[in-house]
Amino acid sequence: MKCVQSVIMREKEVDRVNDRFLKVPDIASELDIEEETVREWLRKGLLAGYRVGKEWRIAREDYEAFLAKRRNVEEKPDKTQ
Repeated sequence: MKCVQSVIMREKEVDRVNDRFLKVPDIASELDIEEETVREWLRKGLLAGYRVGKEWRIAREDYEAFLAKRRNVEEKPDKTQ
């Protein structure tokens, strides 16, 4: 029983990490661009990321900030207040 609980706990930990971080193919697919373009942004420091071995991990909040900086229209303030 302990072995099963241990496996379940590890799976939950992996899911939590996967929710916090994206990989290069995730971003390339979402933006419909080449993976090499994402890697170039990372190398140039345009997109913040972590080098893990030979791969990159990008915090979801860093990716969202990257996109927000490149938006060509600012969000309108909420006029309901």
